[in-house]
Amino acid sequence: MDPGPGFPVPVLLGLAALASGVALVCNLMLALAGEGSWLDVAGDLFAVVTLGFGAKAGLALRAGEAAEGTASRDTATLFRAGKPGGSGPRIPMEMGNVRDVADHWGVDLKWIRVEINKGRAGVAGITEPDQKIQLCRDAFKNEEQLARTFAHERFHVEQLRSGLSYPKTIEAADPYEKDARDFENQWWKNHPLNR
Repeated sequence: MDPGPGFPVPVLLGLAALASGVALVCNLMLALAGEGSWLDVAGDLFAVVTLGFGAKAGLALRAGEAAEGTASRDTATLFRAGKPGGSGPRIPMEMGNVRDVADHWGVDLKWIRVEINKGRAGVAGITEPDQKIQLCRDAFKNEEQLARTFAHERFHVEQLRSGLSYPKTIEAADPYEKDARDFENQWWKNHPLNR
């Protein structure tokens, strides 16, 4: 593809290599802190070594990991993903912080089992067939994401408690996800703390 006038290929290659290097340093720091994935570090290292040409391959590798860890398994077809929004500092992945944010936003997690999954990237939360909620790395991007993930996954738990059977395919999960997204967005928009 021709980048067009004013964008020499060496400049674009340099920018791609620089971006890959920055991503490598950031993901390495997260992995060393126990909040990142070593797979992300490997993908970024590959991108740096190949001067950015490997960036697309690294993204495909991460997307495959996220898909394998979520929608392709029967035990994880109900999940919250998507582009994280909001702002603010990253929330440390600790159960005390989970309880504090749930209390602050009024999400009742009583009688619900919650587990933190530090190794899963590309997904914020997962509701399992036994109604256990996994909070994954993307949920902890900021307080809004964690609160929204609570609301979304709590909705899935209520779907299952109402007698709906756990979906076995991505297609079967689509209506569940649409209803959970609609609820999450309405809940966030109308929450008293956002007025």
